[in-house]
Amino acid sequence: MNKLPADQEIYAQERSFSILDEKTEIDFVSYDPSQTIKRQMFWLGWISRNLRDKQNTKRILDIGSNIFWLIGIASNYEVDMVDVRDHPLADYFPFKMTIGDAVSLPFEDNSFDAVTFPQLLHWMGTAAYGREIDVNADHAVLSEIARVMKADGIGLFITFVVPGSGVFKIGGRRLYGIEDLETTIRRAGLKIVEIVYYSPTFQQIPEGKLVAPTGRELVTGNPDEDICWAFLKVAKS
Repeated sequence: MNKLPADQEIYAQERSFSILDEKTEIDFVSYDPSQTIKRQMFWLGWISRNLRDKQNTKRILDIGSNIFWLIGIASNYEVDMVDVRDHPLADYFPFKMTIGDAVSLPFEDNSFDAVTFPQLLHWMGTAAYGREIDVNADHAVLSEIARVMKADGIGLFITFVVPGSGVFKIGGRRLYGIEDLETTIRRAGLKIVEIVYYSPTFQQIPEGKLVAPTGRELVTGNPDEDICWAFLKVAKS
C-alpha cells in the first residue's frame, strides 16, 4: 500500500481521518432521468444553443418555461418571464416574472431580441390550466410574439406535429398537421427560418418520414411516445 508523505499523513490524522485506512468504495449510479425530464433537457438544450449562436442577444422574453433553466439563462441575458401561474419565490429569481396570459403580452412593440416558448403553443386554447377553449388562441399568441419581437429577433419553440393537414385536440393538447402549423405561423406575421423534426427517441427525421400517432396518446396520462416534434426558429415576416 502506498504511504502518504509525512506532512500529509499528519494533516489527515489531525482531522481524525486517515486516507490509508479508508476502504469505502464509491457506488456510482448513472443519471437516468424520467422521460419528461429527458424531453425538457433535449428541448431546452436546443433552444440554448440557438440563443448562444444568435449575435447581439441581450433581452429575452420567455413564456412558461422551466424555472431552473431560466435561472441559468438569466446569468447571460436580461430575461422577462410570463406565466399564468404564480411562484412563491418569484421575488428572488434573477429574472422578472410577470403573471399574465400570452394572448395579450404586457410589453411594448419591438422589445425583445428573442422569444422562447417551448412548452406553450400546443396548450393554447385547449382549456388547459383553467383557461377557456379558444380555437384561435394559438394565432393570437403568435401574433403577440411577432409584435413584441424586434425586427431582427427570433422566436424559438417546439410543438407536436404529424404529416399532412389538420389541427387536433389530443391528450389535452393541440396536435398540428405540418401544413396547418406553417399556415398559422405565416398568418401571425412570422416566417419559418428553420424547422427540424425529431422522433420521441430524440432522432432527427426527414419530413417524409413523419408518421401519425398510433392512438396511445389518446389515453390520458400516457407519455408522448409516438408523436413527433417540430423544432422551429421563426422571425418577423
